Formats: sequence, structure tokens, C-alpha cells
Amino acid sequence: MDIRVVLCDEQRLVRAGLRSILDSETGITVVGEVDRIADAMGMVRRLNPAVVVMDVNSLRYEGGTAVREFAEMRSDQPGGVVVLAAAGDTDLVTQALLAGARGFLLKEDPAEQLVCAVRMVAVGAVVLTGSVTRPLLRRLAAERDPVTDRETCSLDRLTSRELEILRHIAQGYSTHQVAGLLFISETTVRSHIHHLLQKLELRSRSQAIALAYRSGLVASPPCAPEADSAREP
Repeated sequence: MDIRVVLCDEQRLVRAGLRSILDSETGITVVGEVDRIADAMGMVRRLNPAVVVMDVNSLRYEGGTAVREFAEMRSDQPGGVVVLAAAGDTDLVTQALLAGARGFLLKEDPAEQLVCAVRMVAVGAVVLTGSVTRPLLRRLAAERDPVTDRETCSLDRLTSRELEILRHIAQGYSTHQVAGLLFISETTVRSHIHHLLQKLELRSRSQAIALAYRSGLVASPPCAPEADSAREP
């Protein structure tokens, strides 16, 4: 089954370019596009895409509400929001990450990185290109304060297995890949993720990943191996 994608960007030419890139790929179909974030969720509910590709500037108008809502809709299944940002948009990228977005690219990144991000997010991975990761990690590191210290202490609530799984998903591995690495079922991985989110009082994997980096649990940028697009995470 093709990966269903909805595009959200206020510029028609940008949407046309994104559609051309994605529709030319086997196994990916753009099923809709909108120019306003206010219209995006209605289309998402109607068309049920696995991935929404969104201009990060959309967050200037609605504060991440749509990203958060879509993340909650996909909380028990793979897929999510891929955010396209410009250099210097670190504040908005951080906001999108905390709202639950799963993919982050710069607009000047190669087209093949967009295709890769859509495929990986569709199977449950979290994708940050190196050009986004470095400034984002610097921003998260700069925000280490008493709140973050309390968050770090909250990691003590996790079992060793939950910590292991958190490290893997923070490095960009999908549920399917984590199951293979740990020789456990995908259902068991999902159960561990559900429990660790409850213990950390977080809503999404992306928030858990942000915590993993801010706390120092994971120190290097995500670099998961190529996702198996034929398998659901």
C-alpha cells in the first residue's frame, strides 16, 4: 500500500515542487494539499494520510496545535509530521519537536532526503538531518535548567529495558527495528514505549527524544539504518 501524504505550505509553487518530488517515487502518493494550517486537520481526518509534510512557519500561527493533534491521532500507529525549516528556525523546530513532529529537514536539503524522511516516518522512525540536528542539540543543551534537571531525575523511574528502548528511538530507530535489535516482539516494544511515556508524563515519542538529548542520555545525532518500508513498526 502506498504511503499517503498531505502537504501544507502557503506557497503554491513550493507545494507543486514537493508534490512532483514525492509523486515521482514508487510507493508514495500525495493525496491532498492545503495552504493554511487551519485547513490541514480537516483534510487529515478526511483522507487519513500516514505523513503530513508541513512548512515550519505554519507553527507561527497556531503554536503547534495541529502537529500535536496529528501526533495524538497517530500515537498507536506509524506515521507523523515531517517539518521543513529554513536555517535559523531552531526555535520553531524545537517547538515542533516538543509538539510531536517526527521528521525535520532544511528546505535546502536534497530532494532524496525528503523522500527518505517520508518513508522512514511512515514506518515509525524519527528523522533529523545533520543540518537540523546540530543547531537543535545546541539549543536543547542551552536549555538545561532546573526543569531539565527534574526531567533527568524522572528517568530514574524507567526500567533498564525502557531506558534501552528510549535510547534506540532517540537514535531514530523504528519500532520494527528496535524489536529486531532486542529480539522481542513489536507489540512488546510498543508496550514499553507506552509505559515509559506514562512514567515520564509525556504525550509523544518526540517529547521523549527531546528529553533523551536534553538529559544527556543520548549524546550523538540520530543515525538509524535504512528503514524497511515494507514492514509496519
